[in-house]
Amino acid sequence: MVNKVKLSVITDGLSPDLAQALSIAAKADLQAVELQHIGGKQIHALSPAEVQDARRHLANFGLPVACVTGHTFHNCAIGDIIQDPAKLSAELDKLKACLEFAAACDCPTVRVMNFRKEMFLFGGGGAEAWNVNTALWDQLLEMIQAASALAGPTTLVLETGLNSAISSATLGRRLIDALDADNIAILWDPANCLFYSERPAPEGLDRLDARHIGHVHIKDMRLDIAGARIQHCEIGHGDMAPYLAPLAQGLRAKGYEGYVSLESVYRPDGGSFADGFHASLDTFRRHFGSAQSAASAAPI
Repeated sequence: MVNKVKLSVITDGLSPDLAQALSIAAKADLQAVELQHIGGKQIHALSPAEVQDARRHLANFGLPVACVTGHTFHNCAIGDIIQDPAKLSAELDKLKACLEFAAACDCPTVRVMNFRKEMFLFGGGGAEAWNVNTALWDQLLEMIQAASALAGPTTLVLETGLNSAISSATLGRRLIDALDADNIAILWDPANCLFYSERPAPEGLDRLDARHIGHVHIKDMRLDIAGARIQHCEIGHGDMAPYLAPLAQGLRAKGYEGYVSLESVYRPDGGSFADGFHASLDTFRRHFGSAQSAASAAPI
C-alpha cells in the first residue's frame, strides 16, 4: 500500500524560537511544519514585522506550512459568545488574522478551536429537560458557519480538543454532516478523543472517512479520567500505544493523503520538549512515515 501521508511537527513543541525549531525539523527530515505559537505569541497576535520574519525563516529552511494552528473560539462558552456580538466579532478578527497569515505562507489549512466543553449536547427520555441545553448545538453550528463564510477557499479544521465541545470523531462527523460545507474538516487528535473514551481504532476510524479529515495530531499520554489527571509521555509508551499501528494503517487504507503532525508536548524529567520530540521521532516515523523517509532522515 502506497503511503501518501506527509509528516510534520508543531514548531513551538521544539522551541519558541522559530529559526531554532525549523532547524530541528529540517534535520529530522520532516516534510512540513505546523505553526501555533511563534516567540510565545499566538499567530493572530503577530505584528507585520514578525510575520515577515516568520516568512523569511520558512524560506531559509524550505519548509512548507502544513497548518496555521489558530485559537479562534478557544475556551469560549457557546451560549455566551453568540449573544454578545462584540465577543463574536473579536473571535472572527482572530480568525481573519490567521487566514491572512496562512495566505502569506501559502498554507491552505487553518485550525479553529470549538468552544468550551459541554458535557451534554443531546439527550432523550426526559434528559432534554434536566441535563441538556438543546439550543447549544444549533448555536455552535451557526458560529462555525460564520467562520466558514469568512474562510473562503481556505480549509478550516476543527480540532477534537480536550475541554472542547467537539471532543470525539463521533461528534466531529456529526458536525461535518450537519454543516455540509466544502471548507470545513476535522483536525483529528485521537489521543484527546481517547480521554473521552473513544478508541482511535476501530471506533474513530469507523466514524471518519478521508474527506472528513483535514489534519491529524499525534501524541501519547497516560490518562486517569476518574482522577482528572493527564501525563504526557514518549509516543508508544502511553495509552495510545496499542492504537498507533492500526491508526496508521487505517489512515492509509482510507486514502488519507494529508499531514500528520507530531505534537511535541512530552518533556522528560530534567529535559526539554525538544528532548521529548527526539525520543518520540523514530516511533512516529515508523508508524506514519514511509520507509524512504525513515531511511533518509539525517542524524540528530
